[in-house]
Amino acid sequence: MRLKDFQVKTFRNFVDSGVVNVDQKVTCLVGKNEAGKSAMLEALYLLNSAYEASFDINGQYPRWIWAKDRRDATVADTTPIQATFLLEEGDHAAIESLLGPNVLTEREVSVSRKYSGEISWSISLDERSAVKNAIEAMGPLVVPRVCDISGIALLRSTLEEISTEDITSLHGVHPSREEVESAKAILSERGL
Repeated sequence: MRLKDFQVKTFRNFVDSGVVNVDQKVTCLVGKNEAGKSAMLEALYLLNSAYEASFDINGQYPRWIWAKDRRDATVADTTPIQATFLLEEGDHAAIESLLGPNVLTEREVSVSRKYSGEISWSISLDERSAVKNAIEAMGPLVVPRVCDISGIALLRSTLEEISTEDITSLHGVHPSREEVESAKAILSERGL
């Protein structure tokens, strides 16, 4: 993945940096001393730090809005860093090997991290294709029961409802509990 842009909000002396575009060749942060250049890089580092560092509310949350936000109970849910990455060919191929063909609709991934440490990933997928590919990997006795489903939530709930007594194929053969569990595992393994 290659960093495309990032935005720092409510971090040290930043209320909102605005979106900072990152050029493939050179990106330069210019400003006076104490203008926030290092703070921007620190927030970007804390998005996915190499040494398990995390945000420090006491030391990094802007002091001049700390009391108000603490009263409103919004401090931990504040997102100081959000970044957009472009998937490169190897990344795209790795996702397709996991989810199957025609699932990715964009080559961008958005990642954000809150002061609480919660990380959110956002990627655009064709849900119908992801479900179709998952169903194709399921056992032959499960497929007839779920083959017309096109949504992840419905597929999950249908697999939960299925018991070995109510799954029948055209020939009256019942799949085993292991086959149903294997079908559910496919969704988990694919992050669906």
